[in-house]
Amino acid sequence: MTDNRLIITGTSAFFRLGTQRRTGQVYFSPDMLIREYNRFASDHDGRMLLPITRSHKPTFFTEPDNQHVILWSSRTGKALVAAIDFVEEKYDPEYPPHVRGYDMPDPWNQLPARLCLGVSEVQVMDFDPTDYQTEPVTSVGKIAPLDEALKARNVSLLRIIPKPNVEVISDTDEALN
Repeated sequence: MTDNRLIITGTSAFFRLGTQRRTGQVYFSPDMLIREYNRFASDHDGRMLLPITRSHKPTFFTEPDNQHVILWSSRTGKALVAAIDFVEEKYDPEYPPHVRGYDMPDPWNQLPARLCLGVSEVQVMDFDPTDYQTEPVTSVGKIAPLDEALKARNVSLLRIIPKPNVEVISDTDEALN
């Protein structure tokens, strides 16, 4: 383990970003998506609205123990990490939520989303799945190493926590503030 590795403490909503293009949709590679979201948040005091286009339940993100959202690129090992501030159940570009200081970047602000997350303290970091364990959203109680869970092709959203034996060198709550 290197001395500068950041371990995300607490429970997080973890997304593995897909690399396959979807017919009829604008495509951004995972790395481009992470870079663009980070650039936008940097220009907006670390805050933004993060669109969620899949049919995940809003209650998953509002559970009290979900403190962060992580968007991970398996190709580079980079992750966008942000604190979850609030959840909007629907994003309609004609009637966007009016929450001071939270905006959505182009072109996503022009597309509808099933929900959006108000996030803050956005940053990009190296992310090592071997430091974490998971409890899949659909299999509550089945704790597994995150790197093993990621071998399944259809896994996109997981609840993750650091493994008990991982030394926390830098707490995200300190690093994100």
